[in-house]
Amino acid sequence: YSDDDGKTWKYSEGMSFTSNGRAVAYGGSLWVAGGKSAGGHDDNTHLLWSNDGKTWNPSTGASFVTECNGVAYGGGRWVAVGDNNELGTPPGDTILTSPDGKKWTRLASGLCFASKGHGVAYRA
Repeated sequence: YSDDDGKTWKYSEGMSFTSNGRAVAYGGSLWVAGGKSAGGHDDNTHLLWSNDGKTWNPSTGASFVTECNGVAYGGGRWVAVGDNNELGTPPGDTILTSPDGKKWTRLASGLCFASKGHGVAYRA
C-alpha cells in the first residue's frame, strides 16, 4: 500500500496471497482483492478484504478451489470470478457474489464458465 500518493510503497499487514494477486476493487468503503494461494483449496484464501488497504482479512462462506481472477463492485453488490476446477474434475461454480465483500455465496448451481472466469465488470 501507499500513503503518499504512490511515491513509496509498503508491505500490507494480515493475510496475503502466497502465490500472486490477480484483481483488486474498491466499493462501499471496502477493498476486496482476489488471487491465488499455493496449496489453498477452497479455504477462503483466494478472496481477501480490507477496510483501509493496509490490513487484509480472509473472506468467509463460499470460495474458489484454486484462484480468483476478477473482482467488481456495483450497486451494493460484489461479484468475483475464478477457477473451481482441478484436473480431472467437472466444472464447478465459478461466479461468487457478496453483499458486503466479506461473506461470499455461489451465484447458482450450474451457472459457471466451462473452465474459469478471468475478468468481471459489474454495474447494477
